[in-house]
Amino acid sequence: MKTTFTDCFDLDVPIVDADAHVNEPPDLWQSRVPARWRDRAPKVLHTDDGDFWSFEDGKRSRALGLTATAGLSFPQFQPEGLRYSEIRPGSFEPKARLGDLDADGIWAQVLYPSVTLSGARLYADERDLQLACVRAYNEWLAEFCAGGEGRLIGQAIIPTTGVDDAIAELHAALALGHKGVVISAFPNGTLNAQPEDAAFWALVEELGLPVAVHIGSFVPSRPGMQWPDTHELSFLGITGAAKAGSQALPVACSLIFSGIFEQFPRLKVVLEIGRASCRERV
Repeated sequence: MKTTFTDCFDLDVPIVDADAHVNEPPDLWQSRVPARWRDRAPKVLHTDDGDFWSFEDGKRSRALGLTATAGLSFPQFQPEGLRYSEIRPGSFEPKARLGDLDADGIWAQVLYPSVTLSGARLYADERDLQLACVRAYNEWLAEFCAGGEGRLIGQAIIPTTGVDDAIAELHAALALGHKGVVISAFPNGTLNAQPEDAAFWALVEELGLPVAVHIGSFVPSRPGMQWPDTHELSFLGITGAAKAGSQALPVACSLIFSGIFEQFPRLKVVLEIGRASCRERV
């Protein structure tokens, strides 16, 4: 029997979680990217210390940890050591996700990625590999949301390989049924606005499509820059500052002073700036 609004809630208005996340299934990229890219496409390594995502055949890695805390109490949170076999199936199974929403009294969720929240460049700097990984994620996310009875709203990833690729993936995302996109750089693929970005902004303005920037992305990448060591106390300071908006405020300044809102006054940008804090317009 299909769940109705009144079955789930005592309130007379729906509750929408505007900043939720998926945990990408462990076989997502290995099962979807062309065979020639699979050695370097993201894959899960099962270790004695838990499951880790490997990018570009070990060039970079991310632990399964703080992105998979659903169902845990705060003392159980840990930055690494979790396994896909142990986390809630609602992380990547739509029917299980709807059960989680019902348990929490939430009608719908806007969904961001977890593995590559920092942006598409984490997949690879190489254009073809990055584009293959972006498309694989966006296709999987569309399938995930299609099983959500209209309650799961995915944000398609836009690549960082140039304006033409950004526009092409935007069209592909719309064809897949996505209602919004998330960017990790200006459309030209860098953190500096360029005149060629106008083609992308004009298109999303015409479509009325929201463009999201999530905390943790749009961040400069420096040679030798490493992911914070989760075992160091400094990690707490970094994450606490991020949650307080230290990353989002510079992004807001970059967007505002780029002049895009003067050039495209109907542009909709969603900026996630900290704990449960979203705005439709910077």
